[in-house]
Amino acid sequence: MITVVMLLEIAFLCLAGWGFFYTDNTRLADALALGIGLTLVSLSVSFQLAFLLGLPALSFLFEAIMLLVALFILRSRWRRLLLAWQRFRRFVATYWLTSLILGVCGSYLLLLVLLLPVSEIDTLVYNHTRVLLFQEQNTMLLSHVTKEHQAVFPVGSDILAHMFLRFYTDYGTALFGFLSYLVIVFGSYALARRYASPRLALCATLIVISMPKLVYQASSTKNDIVSAAAGLLCLLLLYRLSERPSGRDLLLLALMMSFGISTKTTFLAFLLPFVVLTGFILIRKHGWDTWWRILTSSWRGVVFITIPVLVLSQVWLFVHNMLVWGGWTGSPELVQAHQHNDGIGGAIANLLRYFFQTPDLLWLTDAASRYLTGQKLSGVIQWLYDTTIAPLVGDAGLGRYPFEIVWSANEASGGFGPMAFFVALPALGYAFLRGPLLLRSLVLIQIIYIFLWHGRSSGCHGTIVFLLFSLHLPHLVLPMR
Repeated sequence: MITVVMLLEIAFLCLAGWGFFYTDNTRLADALALGIGLTLVSLSVSFQLAFLLGLPALSFLFEAIMLLVALFILRSRWRRLLLAWQRFRRFVATYWLTSLILGVCGSYLLLLVLLLPVSEIDTLVYNHTRVLLFQEQNTMLLSHVTKEHQAVFPVGSDILAHMFLRFYTDYGTALFGFLSYLVIVFGSYALARRYASPRLALCATLIVISMPKLVYQASSTKNDIVSAAAGLLCLLLLYRLSERPSGRDLLLLALMMSFGISTKTTFLAFLLPFVVLTGFILIRKHGWDTWWRILTSSWRGVVFITIPVLVLSQVWLFVHNMLVWGGWTGSPELVQAHQHNDGIGGAIANLLRYFFQTPDLLWLTDAASRYLTGQKLSGVIQWLYDTTIAPLVGDAGLGRYPFEIVWSANEASGGFGPMAFFVALPALGYAFLRGPLLLRSLVLIQIIYIFLWHGRSSGCHGTIVFLLFSLHLPHLVLPMR
């Protein structure tokens, strides 16, 4: 029953978010992606703030305020929301077969999210465990834990599970992964529509949202897909600001960037080139005077988001880590355990491993191949890697575990699938060479992100970098035109 109530609360907030962002000049997909994203941000801020004040029960008050605001939005914008619903129905009627298939698959995925018990080992020993520790100690500043990583990593995504765990149930905690998946669905379509017709944009969206790893992540309780959703919303807001300068979108971009930091420390590797190139693009197109005028005229909004941005920035956590653990991301021993010292050679080695790991044809193909030939197809690709790449790179960039190609229905070991390998990767290169300036800049951001991360990170886990694939949807539509 609690799960149903929380589900209704989240749905009500998302609906209000849709109504808040939808206008005559806003695409439906923009409003849906931003509305869901703002719901995730609002819940994360309310839970974090309540714990930082040492009064977790305050979250009920914050949620009540959010629900009242949502009710006000729905009452004042119900006619506009009704028009949005009519536009959505026309879209569904136009592409009825695709919509039917997506509706069936989405409903099945939602049932998995709501009904299956949590089983991921990382969730059981880390993601949910740390939230239970927060609840037990009434604080997120932990200093006595069984595993250090329960205390030192950003909390913005994990703390969302508090919505259910405070009632001592984990049914429904995967809902936030599903919501992040919806953000990627609608956000990807919104970005693609800026380059192509609805039909081509829908085709490109289907390519991305059908990637095995993304689907597996949609029903998981881990923070990777939440981080990807935050990054996608940053790109969407960049496009909106490039098209039409807006104080609301600028403030929302600051919130989304902060929310991304609060989901994973690795988001900083994406944020560094993103901020530099975003500043260059927006100032070059609209001029510094425009943005200064927007900031000064939006000073009330700046004041309003100051506390949420500080909470989401995790500065308080990084300072605590320095004082307690000896480093802003944890103890030197923990940091070293997740890094390699092979520099650019290790980064290139891991990128080559991803190349072999990407074309995941699913476990069914492996089973059929083994039945027909006695050899798994993934084993053939593993053999190709072992005989061609492994002798050249050795263990450069690897962590404690050997590199294995495993096609399984698992969010950690699963790959991105053949469409990512044969369509998305070539489209990425095509867009970098032939795309417009803004698109080339976004590809460059993702390339820099990959090298910044893999220049230091050890191991080869596709989960960490699927941000690259889930964010480059606009590139796919260029070769299709």
